[in-house]
Amino acid sequence: MFLIFTLPLFLLVVGFSLYKIAKGFITKDISHLKPVFWIWVLPVFSICFTMLNGLKSIDKSDIVGTYEVDKEFYPGTNADWQNNHFSFVINENNEFFFYEKLADGSFKVVESKVEYYRDHNPALFRLIVPEPHKLIDSNPTLYRQKFDFYYVFDSAFGSMFYRKVSDSTANKQTNKGT
Repeated sequence: MFLIFTLPLFLLVVGFSLYKIAKGFITKDISHLKPVFWIWVLPVFSICFTMLNGLKSIDKSDIVGTYEVDKEFYPGTNADWQNNHFSFVINENNEFFFYEKLADGSFKVVESKVEYYRDHNPALFRLIVPEPHKLIDSNPTLYRQKFDFYYVFDSAFGSMFYRKVSDSTANKQTNKGT
């Protein structure tokens, strides 16, 4: 339906533009080119502005990766501690692994399943957690920005902000380290 109205309008604008350009060259009068300039520059500028100010498109492949607590939201010792102790990985098999660093330096891993309930942009998911966990929100909130995105989990610590740090889904126990 959209194409039925826009195609004739587009053809009309192209025809008018070609007419004005031809008339401008024949008569050597530049004033015929002004309407052509405004007809094409304003829509192109508008489209570019919209594209630059749009939100990041997110599909399932964007979600897969490693996430850590973003220390920039509330900088300080608590954020540093959370960043050093909590992270998660979402892999291609729709598996969720939450890593909690224990006092002895080992990791407690909580495994869950990822269930996508919205496949189109932005892809959204919920976590199927076998046992409730005080730090895992089964319905994390997605916040999109121009070039990236982050998730917020409601937890025992309040809101925890997780940002994707890597596309890798390698075992966090060996990567997170001390």
